[in-house]
Amino acid sequence: MEQNKSKKEIAQAEADCKTIEFVLGMCKDTHSVAICKRTYYDGYEVEIIARKQGVVAADEFTLEQFKVIKAMATEMKAKAREEEQELYQDIIEACNLNIVDLTHDDADE
Repeated sequence: MEQNKSKKEIAQAEADCKTIEFVLGMCKDTHSVAICKRTYYDGYEVEIIARKQGVVAADEFTLEQFKVIKAMATEMKAKAREEEQELYQDIIEACNLNIVDLTHDDADE
């Protein structure tokens, strides 16, 4: 019985290593944050996050940080050439969506 349990643990550890390698590879290939969630049979949830050191995912910013990013993008859009303004507008719109989401989440609590 002990040997069977050991084989299961080894198989799980190998699967975990492959998952980590996969998530890390996704992060390197896409130059973004990669997340993998896994629920185990005994009710535990494990979340693996791979990111280059210092990188923050959009859903990790606070409401205040989104407001600052939006203000910076708005200021930069005003100074940008016409062909660059769409980029800043995309940032502003993404910030607006996240601000609404975070404000809505706060109202729910």
